Amino acid sequence: MLAPAGLRAADIVWDANGGTGGSAWLTKENWNPDTAPSSSDTAVFQDTAGSTFIGITFSNTTNNGPGNQIVGAISLTGGEERTIRNTSNTLAGTLTLNGVSGALLSNSSTFGLTLDGTANSGMNVALANSGNISITSSGNIIITSSIGETSGSSKGITKTGSGSGTLTLSGSNTYTGATKIEAGTLLLGASDRISDSSNMELAGGTFRTGGFSETVGALTLSASSTLDMGAINSNSLSFAHSASQSWMSETTLTIFNYDGLAGSGNRIFFGSSTGGLTQSQLNQISAFSGGMGSTALGALKLTSSGELIAVPEPGTALAALAILGAGLLHDRRRHRPVSAA
Repeated sequence: MLAPAGLRAADIVWDANGGTGGSAWLTKENWNPDTAPSSSDTAVFQDTAGSTFIGITFSNTTNNGPGNQIVGAISLTGGEERTIRNTSNTLAGTLTLNGVSGALLSNSSTFGLTLDGTANSGMNVALANSGNISITSSGNIIITSSIGETSGSSKGITKTGSGSGTLTLSGSNTYTGATKIEAGTLLLGASDRISDSSNMELAGGTFRTGGFSETVGALTLSASSTLDMGAINSNSLSFAHSASQSWMSETTLTIFNYDGLAGSGNRIFFGSSTGGLTQSQLNQISAFSGGMGSTALGALKLTSSGELIAVPEPGTALAALAILGAGLLHDRRRHRPVSAA
């Protein structure tokens, strides 16, 4: 069969015509044309054909060696929610994403796309190349699989697309390349989801910790971006020493839900000393105690442990004002004229 009009030859479209409830990835008749996507193809889900759960039975014959299925990219363009998972109860599998023209995953629909690493014997994701994860509408992408990388150089991910949908990382990821956010939102689904050695680049999007703790590599700021720490509940975000990283001039890192107190509440670290950021980088950060419209913390500094705090700390400032007010009141009473008897 020929590929449907408007699609590239490398777009292999799910049509669920292969029986078995229209859910088996490895059944070639479930695809149009009648072949399962290869390492250079994009697997496209565009309508409501078949099951919402797409199963890869990794104990069967896979195209990249035992227990490993490789595909160029996966794209959800419409229809309904889709969840891709392992249907083998005897063998854990790996879904390898090779990338097609820089794309790994994309969602241009209003429905969700999930790579489920928890079902049955489990499914990991491996990056054969660095690439983009794009969301251009309100549909989300959720990855509960652990994202690793194939052998060779480090591979990373870039969140692109300005849709309102969110990319959520819920697996314990081990890829060592950069985590870059160009547009839209990347959300943590639990603590410690990103490898400590993965440098982060904020290039115009939003990084939401979801109230969880995380440790990553050094931070680069290449466009004005947002960091949202979530509800203030004693979580911490630790960046490696970042003073030598490029922060583009006239850009701002806006931090929401940050109280700026040393040793309590939400905490952010840059390295482990006062030199984790330059003064110029510190001047590019605007922090707020809550969300949009909340109180700005003003000037910021790093402590000897690398913790980002307000100058002066909000609690210290309030205490100083209270002491000053009490002193003025005492002084006023001391100099009050005594009325004649």
